[in-house]
Amino acid sequence: MNKITFCIPSKDNLRYLKNSVKSIRENSIIQHDIIVYVDGDNDKTSHWLDSEGITYLKNESDSPKGIAYAYNRCIEAATTPIVCMFHADMYMGKGFDIAILKYIKPSTVVSGTRIEPPLHPKGLEKIVKDFGMYPEDFTKEKFNDFVDKTISENKDIITKGIFAPWAIYKEDITSIGMHDEKFHSYHEDSDIFNRFILNGYEIIQT
Repeated sequence: MNKITFCIPSKDNLRYLKNSVKSIRENSIIQHDIIVYVDGDNDKTSHWLDSEGITYLKNESDSPKGIAYAYNRCIEAATTPIVCMFHADMYMGKGFDIAILKYIKPSTVVSGTRIEPPLHPKGLEKIVKDFGMYPEDFTKEKFNDFVDKTISENKDIITKGIFAPWAIYKEDITSIGMHDEKFHSYHEDSDIFNRFILNGYEIIQT
């Protein structure tokens, strides 16, 4: 079974990152790799990552490098065949890596279905449901029950959407130049999604 490298940009959001890393470790079917790009460290993110034995890269300059740059450095550092773009404020539900590994193949991008709190607008590509707004009030048990129920009701259903978190073979994303760093931290995803389509990659959302 292939391992996945979770690529996570982080900028002074340790309280979220702790929850994110914990979810990957607890809810994965196998032990995947995690690489964090620390773009801001005023909250001592790197100190915590050291204590947890997590691989990270760190911005040593005075100005932020941006999400596109951070993802690219994590992708380059990955030693697994599959890389997954993950946000520091995401919580990985059980079954996510199973679905990625089930559908991933060359020239294919596989996305999970994101569950967002009511702060965000509704959309066909996601589920809007309240499990708490912050790590401190996150109702993990209710979330896990909802994920189990949703997976059971939607077994083997896929759509042609793309939305973070998404995974791809490292070879495929490097072959098209990875993220365009001119976008910094805005529309870098829209740009690379368009390039996936223009290069004939299959788009799958589980």
